[in-house]
Amino acid sequence: MAMIAGMACVCVAFGAPRAGPPAWDEASGRSLLNWPTDRDFDHERMRLVIDIPDMGTRRFLGDMTLRASALGRTRTTMRLDAVGLTIGNIEVNGRRAAFRHEGGVLTIELPEPVPAGGEVGVRVRYEATFGEPTGNGVIWTERADVPEDDATPTDASPQIHTQGQAEWSRTWFPCHDFPNERLSVELAVTVAEGFEVVSNGALVSRESRGGGRVRWVWSQANPHPAYLTSLVIGDLQRVELERVGLDGEPVRTSVPMAAHGPVGRGEDMQRVLAHTPAMVDFFEGLFGAYPWEKYDQTFVREFAWGGMENTSATTLPESVLDADEGDEDDLIAHELMHQWFGDMVTCRSWAHLWLNEGWATYAEALWTEHTEGREAYDSAVLIWMNAVRAPNARLPDEPAVVSNRYSEPDSVFEKQADPYLRGGLLLHHLRMKMGDEAFFAGARAYLDAFRLREAETADFRRCMEDASGLSLERTFAQMLDRPALPSVEVNAAWDEGEKLLTFSLKQTQQIDARNPACLVEIPVDIHEAGGKVRTEVLRIDGREASTSVRLREEPERVEVDPRIEACGNVKVEMPEAWLEASVATGSTPAARIRAAEAIVRSNEASADTLARAMGVLATMDTRWGCETCACRSRTMAREAWAWRG
Repeated sequence: MAMIAGMACVCVAFGAPRAGPPAWDEASGRSLLNWPTDRDFDHERMRLVIDIPDMGTRRFLGDMTLRASALGRTRTTMRLDAVGLTIGNIEVNGRRAAFRHEGGVLTIELPEPVPAGGEVGVRVRYEATFGEPTGNGVIWTERADVPEDDATPTDASPQIHTQGQAEWSRTWFPCHDFPNERLSVELAVTVAEGFEVVSNGALVSRESRGGGRVRWVWSQANPHPAYLTSLVIGDLQRVELERVGLDGEPVRTSVPMAAHGPVGRGEDMQRVLAHTPAMVDFFEGLFGAYPWEKYDQTFVREFAWGGMENTSATTLPESVLDADEGDEDDLIAHELMHQWFGDMVTCRSWAHLWLNEGWATYAEALWTEHTEGREAYDSAVLIWMNAVRAPNARLPDEPAVVSNRYSEPDSVFEKQADPYLRGGLLLHHLRMKMGDEAFFAGARAYLDAFRLREAETADFRRCMEDASGLSLERTFAQMLDRPALPSVEVNAAWDEGEKLLTFSLKQTQQIDARNPACLVEIPVDIHEAGGKVRTEVLRIDGREASTSVRLREEPERVEVDPRIEACGNVKVEMPEAWLEASVATGSTPAARIRAAEAIVRSNEASADTLARAMGVLATMDTRWGCETCACRSRTMAREAWAWRG
């Protein structure tokens, strides 16, 4: 889910860390950690027949047929997740079967034991009621909340959409509702004539059933997890996307692409999604062929999330259609990247969600780099770095990025150790550490090795190690197994007599037995007279460290981590002349921003110097519709001005 749109520049509180969900129940001693659900059967294919007698009511009829094979040993029961469904009858291999439906679990008694590897066909007939427009499960709205005189045909008619992530598909069909199981799907949906039906895969048929009703059949051959199964029904307009690149040049990809949205808004869909074909082309060049039958993007009302990457059928809110061309490219790139990372290869459990969301977030920066250049990419990474600053977050108070400690699945998407931004930062750090060739080769190897399968963090790490030859366990542990990034203060000073440039480093985050100091390597560019640049790497593996560099004369300026290569937050202190030089002529956004922040923090800077620093912060990127990535620093700047009267 593209929550990133609303999270990217949130200013983080810097007080005591909030308490995360408990890991155990103190009274009983019972663990409250969440583990992947057992897979008693390999779910191979589902055919789901949905009959909607009247789009004006909340009721629908379901008929689910599942083909599966027993895993591990002989099985006598099958368990499926089913919440809010009224089960009619169940057949197993054509025979009536007894069942229990308690606590959201449907337990089917198999008429005959099924040996390991044996196939079974299960058919479940049921009735269900569409949910309220709360954003999860299967959502029905009678009409749009607009004045009747202003209503379009789409506004004035009922509409249905689904939202399966994290574990809400169980509210509209029985399933194994956890990401560690995959199956191919076919949806046959009968609805009144005049409504468009959109789902996963390819449209197999659309035929009249008599009485003013039409059956739509969508089929997806490649398997995916149940939460990615999608259904959208409404009075919608279909638009084929024009297959051109950014500057009108032809694209190479042959992926069929279409948009579905409110009647009369075809031009808006073409405008907002104009860059989608070029994005598909770009990501195919990096990560291999698009893995599904087509790519639809559908705009629905009352959609509670920024977007949802349902396989081959992304769902987006109607409000996106009000944007100008290119304004929603971050969101569109995010959901598109999920078709590879999240849909084709899926995290095995929600604990490893960053594998899905980190890559989707990183896609935003990759697309920005492709279209706007390296400085725009760096600005995006700086936004993420600023947004995840939480130096007081520590174990065991807060769960880490990779953690099965959560109260309910949806909360994993919103925790302080943000899988979106922290995942994107890890990928950026790996790219800087490995180099482009090894980084993208490792990513492709991961996609190839786990194509149409599930993976965990260690699986991805090993692919990147194989591609680079680097040992990355410590890097992954520091970035993912802890709730906060390291914070390092770097003080640079010049000794004219000794001709020494000395760096003093200090880790300022909480350091204790559960949260030891991190290994942080920080490149610095020393700009000497005549334009010569000397690069050194500062290394800190404890609370404090220092190093010195002998030079012929005082440098013109020193830039600390100008390419954002360190896996942590970096603050700098150095002579004001160097800071002013970096603010004026810093080689990268990071160099200029870090110098400006240092000036703002200083009690010694002149009013003119402070004003120039504030100017740098004020002109930072305004991506995601919020203020600069240096929102925290601008607050500091305002406070500094107030202090100076």
